[in-house]
Amino acid sequence: MSLSSAACREMTPPPNDVPSADATTTDRPDPSDVQGNDVQTPPVDGRAEGGMDGGGSVNLTLRQLQDITDPAHPMPRARVNLVQPDLVALSGRIVTSSATASDCRFAVWVGTATGGDFAGVQVQEVVPRGAARNCFDAMLVRKIPMDIAPGTRVTSVMDASFGEFCAGPTGSNPAMCRNFELTNLFLGAATAAINTMGAGTAPTPSDVSAADVGQGAMGVLGMRTLAREGTLVRIPMSNVRVTTTVQDAGSSFTNVYLVDPMDATRSIEVQISNFPRTDCVRSYFSGRNMMSQGAVTGILNPDFGVWKIRVRNEMDIQGLDCNTDGGAMDASSGGG
Repeated sequence: MSLSSAACREMTPPPNDVPSADATTTDRPDPSDVQGNDVQTPPVDGRAEGGMDGGGSVNLTLRQLQDITDPAHPMPRARVNLVQPDLVALSGRIVTSSATASDCRFAVWVGTATGGDFAGVQVQEVVPRGAARNCFDAMLVRKIPMDIAPGTRVTSVMDASFGEFCAGPTGSNPAMCRNFELTNLFLGAATAAINTMGAGTAPTPSDVSAADVGQGAMGVLGMRTLAREGTLVRIPMSNVRVTTTVQDAGSSFTNVYLVDPMDATRSIEVQISNFPRTDCVRSYFSGRNMMSQGAVTGILNPDFGVWKIRVRNEMDIQGLDCNTDGGAMDASSGGG
């Protein structure tokens, strides 16, 4: 997260290893995933450039990548290596572009098994879809392993391009977008790699409340929102609120929010996209409007001006049983 007060929507030339046409891909008609490396905040004075000018990549930890107060926090587009001994995958390999995009964007979240502040980050790559029917084709594998799963041991992420994609709430003061930057490591260079070594320790989510990480009136963030970006969190108890948005073409989209039971003004949206049985998950929440909900687990991430908890699959939702559902991938829309 950058605390630069400059306008965060400044366009800068994309790195040579990032296809500019895919700067902001989404997995539903309106923005669902925040991706890309060609929209950046201006660098903060004094931050290391890493390998931007052809030098070697710098070794950094998760805290140095995520904590803007750390002296080693890199500037956008720096070449970096994520190296620390306790890394595991927090998610599987997830499609974060449109399911039928010509270039498919994939991501995995990497962090520590024990969680906590500044303990996770998104790692992403782009793979041309070619003749594949959609981005879920098993042949579309380049750098992020197809079989990576929560708990897979990650030994390092090497020669990645550091990004802080900035997209604040529509109509807000541009300086406000600093609260909605998505930190990511892009595997675009030929030498970029995510290195894994078998099964490690399964990640344990950190318990937070909707008030801790959600948004309140005027978009004010919870006290722990920024520090928990990219980490696996669990909201033990909340109330469900469901709204329906009608698109221009007449179709509708369901938004699900977890409302803090102690403060009804604070909530966080649930992001449900690009995994099997998404329809089952949406139907479940739709039937629980204005009802209490048990634990919901997912990755905390900003998404075009809205902080969301991204569920990885139906097992992240306590009380949900999709065994009677067909489990068909919702690939037509990708979900949200």
